[in-house]
Amino acid sequence: MAQDWEVWRERVEPVLTSLKEEWQFYGYDDVTEDDVWKTFLTKMRREKEIREPVRLHWIVNRLYSLRAGDYMTQLTVQSYRDSGNSGLPPIEDLTPPGTGTD
Repeated sequence: MAQDWEVWRERVEPVLTSLKEEWQFYGYDDVTEDDVWKTFLTKMRREKEIREPVRLHWIVNRLYSLRAGDYMTQLTVQSYRDSGNSGLPPIEDLTPPGTGTD
């Protein structure tokens, strides 16, 4: 059964605010509660098994296990996805040095 995470959003708002402030303390000044929530959702999509029913304490524990590095990884991956190929040739077109015809 797929979990509807949005029903939990309002109940964990204080946790999102706490994490946002912590990450801002570490220098990630532009982070918002939405960014923290999106990072959480990204991690939950990768979870192999989520026991039903989901309980509030489990979600809070998962939120507090997030790190600023998780947020930065998500931003980096999203940046790569948004930029497409950035004008670079496809990886298949690249030939290792010394193996191509000169």
